[in-house]
Amino acid sequence: MIVNGVPNVQRDVNRDFRGLSANAGVAAVGSVGPDGQPPIVDGAVVEHRRITVLAPGEQMVCHAEDSWEGTRVCQGNSYATPVTAGVLALVAQKYPDATSNQLLHSLLENADRGGRGSGHDATFGYGVVDLRAMLAVDPTGYPDVNPLLSEGTGRYDVTAQDVDRARLLEGSFITTLQGSTPSPSPTYTSEPRPVGVSLSGLVWVGAGLVVLVLLAAVVVVVVVLARRRPGGP
Repeated sequence: MIVNGVPNVQRDVNRDFRGLSANAGVAAVGSVGPDGQPPIVDGAVVEHRRITVLAPGEQMVCHAEDSWEGTRVCQGNSYATPVTAGVLALVAQKYPDATSNQLLHSLLENADRGGRGSGHDATFGYGVVDLRAMLAVDPTGYPDVNPLLSEGTGRYDVTAQDVDRARLLEGSFITTLQGSTPSPSPTYTSEPRPVGVSLSGLVWVGAGLVVLVLLAAVVVVVVVLARRRPGGP
């Protein structure tokens, strides 16, 4: 599972934004305050087309900005994101047989909609993260498919078909590796083996002998001529 916070600023709800949370299959998290409402920025509620859930992230008590001493009040999606990741970790701890896809289903199915009905919208996503509700339901009953994969209509969309294709390629690659037969190791015996000499090797040896003979003849001729000269040694 990948959990990532959406940008804190107001955006065009129909426009894709850059960042990890813009990708299909990623749990995109926004923040909510103690009143159960998302923050208002520049006079408007922050909306995102891909937002998945909201989690506590407004009016949080944090350490001082420039040191670990003291506290301050902070807010933002960066604080709601680890809360969501922690909730998923707790549910995974209670239900260790659940897959990542099933845990994501539980995150969506058990989110608190606050009486707004089912479905998804650009303000609340699927609702506010509800740890108690998630812990009360065994997620292994949910489908083992990422519920956040899209129909492939956006720039950053990844479809279920893309994932299946990747799994097939991975499985084929692993099968190829497992099915390949390694080359047998060479065996060695103490018995003498015949030594093979190639024709090209004989030619090179013969040429070398000829050169040596010619050099020897040249040396002999030089010595003989030197001895026949008057006053020679």
